[in-house]
Amino acid sequence: MVLTENESQFISAVFGGGSAIWEWGSARDLLNQHSYERFLNTSRRQVLSSSVEGQDLIALANLRLGEKQVVVSKQSLSNLSIPILAIVGSIDPALEAVENFTSTFPAIELIVIDGGTHLSAPEHLEFLESIQRFFAKNQENSARYSGAIVSK
Repeated sequence: MVLTENESQFISAVFGGGSAIWEWGSARDLLNQHSYERFLNTSRRQVLSSSVEGQDLIALANLRLGEKQVVVSKQSLSNLSIPILAIVGSIDPALEAVENFTSTFPAIELIVIDGGTHLSAPEHLEFLESIQRFFAKNQENSARYSGAIVSK
């Protein structure tokens, strides 16, 4: 993961609807991998559902297939000193993984968007406002790292 390998190049980090992966290979991981591989190897793509219309499913499939390459150790994550925010919807299937992530690393700030799904949470105003508040709160940290003077 770029963040754990090059922390000095980051001021802060936001995980939206997901978390770091420190284990890979569960039955769900393998089933997802098989599904994405099958999708990519089919000459006739599945019809897009309205929930993902306009999304690049080939890019998504390749992204998901690459997840096993970005597994990081809990130790490398616990060594991070930059502020981290995690945002997830209350009805997102990733909620449990994100809560596990933030309970393992209590310094991570967690925002749960009430009623948000994996796809709808970023559309909630609270999602954007949470990121803006997080960046504003860490603005001094940002100025210190960049050497710049940050104005409002």
